[in-house]
Amino acid sequence: MSTREWFGLPILSPEDVFIGLGGDLLTRDLIKLGDAAVGKWHGSPQIGLDDLRASVRDRPFVRGRRHLLEALDMVRLTVDSPPETDLRLWAIAVGLPEPVVHPQIYSRMLGRVVEPDLGYPDALLALEYEGEHHLRSKRQWQSDINRDEALRAEGWTVLRVTSSVNYAQLETTIRRHLGLEAPRRRA
Repeated sequence: MSTREWFGLPILSPEDVFIGLGGDLLTRDLIKLGDAAVGKWHGSPQIGLDDLRASVRDRPFVRGRRHLLEALDMVRLTVDSPPETDLRLWAIAVGLPEPVVHPQIYSRMLGRVVEPDLGYPDALLALEYEGEHHLRSKRQWQSDINRDEALRAEGWTVLRVTSSVNYAQLETTIRRHLGLEAPRRRA
């Protein structure tokens, strides 16, 4: 295993953590770990997705290599938080199309690009996960309001999601907006 230094302390490299834990994690958790490694959860990405994939593919004697590679196929760049990953994976699990992570929308109102957490650009539908810090920080709250107003000015519908969301209702709302039929439920 290889190490790196972090604040003067040796830590395992992201690829070693991913490979080392991968055989013991559920696919969903492994995808979150991969999203964290290549995303910007707490700063810059720790490793590139191609480098992480190459480490899994090219290293000899990797336990659960197929499981790791399948999870890597669902890892996305620029994810900001575990709830974003959970929301994206939930959408796929209920049969919705995979939403785009951070679609880039130019806002004429703000004069810059805004990026909702997830979105369906063809349908002008944005999904924003709002954690508690969005309410506690006046700065974050105002930023969220400005972003949502800017998206609406560009014709987008913004659905705000929290930890207490009614997922059945959210699914119905998304399906209606995307023009999709409700899936047939088994009795």
